[in-house]
Amino acid sequence: MTDNGPSRPTFGILHLGELGTALAKVLLADEADVVTTLQNRSESTRRRCEESQVVCLPTIEDVVQAADIVFSVVPTSVAGRVAKEYVACAAKRDKRAVYVDLNSVGPETVVDLEKAIVATGHGFVDAAVHGLASNLSQGAVIYVSGSDSDYVAAQLPKSVRVRRIDGRAGSAATFKMLLAGLNKGLVAHFLELCLAAREADLLSEFTERCYEYYPGVMDVTDRLLPTLRRHAKRRADEMNELERTIELLGIRPGFAYEIRRCFERISDASEFTNETNSSQSSLLQALDWLASADDQLEPTISIKANDRHSQ
Repeated sequence: MTDNGPSRPTFGILHLGELGTALAKVLLADEADVVTTLQNRSESTRRRCEESQVVCLPTIEDVVQAADIVFSVVPTSVAGRVAKEYVACAAKRDKRAVYVDLNSVGPETVVDLEKAIVATGHGFVDAAVHGLASNLSQGAVIYVSGSDSDYVAAQLPKSVRVRRIDGRAGSAATFKMLLAGLNKGLVAHFLELCLAAREADLLSEFTERCYEYYPGVMDVTDRLLPTLRRHAKRRADEMNELERTIELLGIRPGFAYEIRRCFERISDASEFTNETNSSQSSLLQALDWLASADDQLEPTISIKANDRHSQ
């Protein structure tokens, strides 16, 4: 490991998925010490670890004992399980450390995680990334909240944009949920309108005008569309967390429900294709996936261009 002096913390990352690997690369570029583990991890995670040159320790407990700041970067569905593993290991650590939850979970989940971590005598920070993992040091922002957020923000490389959200842990998660709902909502609504435009033989004209009149909206769709298939399930889980967040704030979720259903349909339909997980999604593929969903209605009118000319 690099000798960075006694005041430089060691970072632990659980685990090296797409975002975890991007975070590790940024930290390593800043000459920080970064550790992880391959305990119970897949072959793809092993390859990422080898390529990133992160120090790989035998077990999660080894990571917890070695790291002063541990980032949890996992799918929404397993965020709670990883936190429990950390709690079990942190109880054996004498020196105080900080656990940073960098997952797409709602504030209710964050508050529960904070209670469990703080009960061990360690710190907790609620964090959320807005932006693509590939742009972590070139446009993405990490939002943090909680009592140890200033400390964690100060330890991250200057190349990473960090913004502190006032309030207790859960504020950053709520903020991320709201932002995620906006960009995923734009994509879902755009796809529905494109599906209608295609049925009416107007897709080419519709997309051309969208790029001409709404370039900002199209910037969002162009960023998210290529990874639509690969991340559809994760984005559906995110929107489920958004629904719950809106309910907790005393508001009945409407659009959030429909956004979730859109990504669920894409996830379900795309599973039956022969494409690899690494393939990029195109607009036409996304429309095919939506059209194949079993809750699509039969058309009751025909307004296609060729039909209009024949009348």
